[in-house]
Amino acid sequence: TLYPRYSYGYSQLRAFRAAGWKYIHAPAPELYRLEDDPGELRDLAADEPDRTERMRGALRRWIAEAPGVSAPAQGASSGIDPEQLERLQSLGYLGGSSEGLVTGDEMELFEPEGADPKDRVELMNLGARAVILDRDGDREGAERLLRQVISLAPDGGAELAAVHGLLGNILAATGRPEEAVEQFRARIESGWSPGDTRTRLAGVLVALGRNDEAIRQAEAAVAEGSAVPDTWLHHGSALVALGRPEQAIGKFRHVLELQPDHVTAPVRLAEALAATGRAGEAGPVLRAALERDPGNLVARRSLAEALVSGRRAAEALEHYR
Repeated sequence: TLYPRYSYGYSQLRAFRAAGWKYIHAPAPELYRLEDDPGELRDLAADEPDRTERMRGALRRWIAEAPGVSAPAQGASSGIDPEQLERLQSLGYLGGSSEGLVTGDEMELFEPEGADPKDRVELMNLGARAVILDRDGDREGAERLLRQVISLAPDGGAELAAVHGLLGNILAATGRPEEAVEQFRARIESGWSPGDTRTRLAGVLVALGRNDEAIRQAEAAVAEGSAVPDTWLHHGSALVALGRPEQAIGKFRHVLELQPDHVTAPVRLAEALAATGRAGEAGPVLRAALERDPGNLVARRSLAEALVSGRRAAEALEHYR
């Protein structure tokens, strides 16, 4: 299993079974005699060093001789749509960037490297429970567990990437953007910053009025290839806040090209158009959004307000109702 490697930065694990014995290739290798110990409760690696080494050698030869060992490895997140990717990242799956971890040669991944996953089980369990609490609406409980993981993790870095990301999301959602900034930056500094970490950071920076920083993060996300529709949304919002609505229009239009049913992009685009003296173009943008999604209350309210400004109160009333 490469799951510990790609998700937490821990060592990969392999197992080899032969003649009633099971060898686990890990930073601290394990050996079990399955006939006497099917539950694998008594590790005999220290008592059977010769057998342990023979099974290690057999495993290595078996992999080296297997067909296709030089086939190019696939990136951990290839073929996954952004929404699914975000869910997996929040659970710890694909918690880190696979850059530098993917190899085209299976033998390059043979020797265990990194922390032994069995020494981190409690940390992974705490993180998993935090995800469940957050999903069930108990953000306070989730935050408590995530901070516990941070305090217990001996190495920091990659293994905390997903923890920092989820904690940042919780802090942003509970009105603590300054603290959220710290967590998102910690995730980025860990070197494992997939998905929309920079985009989320850009969003809280816009909320804090730190618009120049937000633009830098949005541009970095684009340069890294990790941009999502909200990357351009936050970039555009920062431009508007800096008094550059004309430049923001293209950003908002790009959001709608990528995600036509985006809830807030039509409203931001309409506001930017109005700010540049093109209020007449705002109504069609909002109407198009409502044709795609009649339940978009943000766009409907914005259209109603525009109609009031245009002295079309009766039509506005229909939308308010």
